Amino acid sequence: MTRQIWLLGAVALLAGCESLRPVRVEIPVAVSCVHERPQRPALATDQLPADATVHDKARALLAERHQLRGYVAELEAVIDACEVAR
Repeated sequence: MTRQIWLLGAVALLAGCESLRPVRVEIPVAVSCVHERPQRPALATDQLPADATVHDKARALLAERHQLRGYVAELEAVIDACEVAR
């Protein structure tokens, strides 16, 4: 009989340990939005000479399009980071 009581006690202790698992709790924390504004790129068309050919102007416009896409992506990343921080 004593052995059964010890066995039940050991099982109860082991069962109690099973229920003490760590639980992850996520608590939102207010964080200030401190990001530097991306620097505006020097656009390719601004650097063209006044007597540039049509081909040079077209090439500069295509390059400027890529420059602006990268700049807009950086701006959106800063805005998204600030919205997530709220």
